Amino acid sequence: DGRFGSPSISRRSLLTGIEIAIGSASLAAQQGPGAPTQPSPGRPGPLQPGKGITNNLRSPHMKLRSVDISAVRWTSGLWAERFDVCARAAVPNLWRRMEGVHFAHFLRAVGDLPSADFTGNGFDDGDLYKWLEGAIATYNITRDPKLEELIDRVVSVIARAQQSDGYIFTRLALDKRQGRSEAKAFEKAVEFETYNCGHLMTAACLHYRVTGKRTLLDVAIRLSDYL
Repeated sequence: DGRFGSPSISRRSLLTGIEIAIGSASLAAQQGPGAPTQPSPGRPGPLQPGKGITNNLRSPHMKLRSVDISAVRWTSGLWAERFDVCARAAVPNLWRRMEGVHFAHFLRAVGDLPSADFTGNGFDDGDLYKWLEGAIATYNITRDPKLEELIDRVVSVIARAQQSDGYIFTRLALDKRQGRSEAKAFEKAVEFETYNCGHLMTAACLHYRVTGKRTLLDVAIRLSDYL
């Protein structure tokens, strides 16, 4: 229906929108009564398959434990209204602004776009990962099939952009496509590479929690092994 459809936007406005998207969707997953039964003293037992934002079900020291991310919904009031704005406007509008720049870096990196030029900043990959985390958190509540299709598309291109050694950074991939074979990871101190990695990992964990799919989680594991 054209909701996910690329005008410019300041990075501050972009990140503010992403923070609202992640926050309003994730808050619903972190509120709720009850906690799983603690393991017997001295016997931690197997790790329970918790689906909270953080799986802390095994720790005998925790006073508050994460509920499953699908356990709670905002039904009315401020946060229900904020989430509705997030789902209807923030996530699709942010995508329209990122598709032509941030996502295009990945399309160029895998050869789906002919140009090998990189126009932007080293942290652009991380901004896409943050949008992706917000989209996943929103999908956890809405179960919108069109949003799921978009998430799957973005994840598949990210996976294709990963190097054989596990590293992933679109500027590096595009440098190599332009013939600079000596290009290597972390050759510049101000490219935000580990920052990007961290946001990929958090998005991957949430993606697995929400969907049960390992497509992005396996990318993050290979990246972690590389690091």
